Amino acid sequence: EDVAAERALKAELFDLAVESGFIDSESDYGLFNHEVLNEITRMKVHDKLSNREALLIPAIQLLGELDTVLNGLSSRLREWYGVHFPEMGRRVREHSDYAQIIIKMGDKENITAKELMELTLKKKDAERIEEAKETSVGADFDEVDIGIVQSYAQRTIDLYQYRGELVEYISMVSNEVAPNVAYIAGPVLGAKLIEKAGGLKRLGMMPSSTVQVLGAEKAMFRAIKSNARPPKHGLLYQHPYVNGAPRNRRGNRARSLAAKIAIAARADLFSGAFIAEELVAQLDEF
Repeated sequence: EDVAAERALKAELFDLAVESGFIDSESDYGLFNHEVLNEITRMKVHDKLSNREALLIPAIQLLGELDTVLNGLSSRLREWYGVHFPEMGRRVREHSDYAQIIIKMGDKENITAKELMELTLKKKDAERIEEAKETSVGADFDEVDIGIVQSYAQRTIDLYQYRGELVEYISMVSNEVAPNVAYIAGPVLGAKLIEKAGGLKRLGMMPSSTVQVLGAEKAMFRAIKSNARPPKHGLLYQHPYVNGAPRNRRGNRARSLAAKIAIAARADLFSGAFIAEELVAQLDEF
């Protein structure tokens, strides 16, 4: 019946188009119908890409790739400069601080505790690094060697600075797309959850138990296959409400947080009402 009704409607539209002089033949009508459908498709694609969510997902994917690249570049920098001053590596934890030391001081003979502390290092670590340079077993670098390593360190720092700009951008878009999720989870973690879920719509339709283990899919499949205990959390471990809890309470906190995020995602998706503050107030205290 539906097919017959659709054919009858098309025939009626065709007759009207011919009577109005808009088209002369059935082939013209078919061509016109094809052009209309193409235009409707283009409009739908344009609307989809105009959604701010379409900008958020590739940005958060870039952030993940950038973190991988920065870890690789920083490890290579430590290995390279470690030939000259291996003792410094274990005293400087942050990769960005390590690169800044190389850029600012270059040769290990120029390193002083005072300047290290100006780069946010603790006094104890700064003094030990200064002491270590006196008995270092590292090889001597000439000006060319130091120059090329400093150039590499500068480019690494540039990428760290760009990462900071990217995080600011993600935070801005995340607060626009899903203000409730961004408030509860944090804008970057909220964006990661949206990306991992495949969009805000899918996140909003997920049960909280699925939200809880987003990002731990491999561990979940491995647990199912080996009949082991399933993971207690995935990306939610990055939230201080979860990782700041005692180990035996992290599962409960991840479950509670996932429930609030699921509600927040539905609010962002359907009503647009800002209810995040109420949801956060319902969470257990740290």
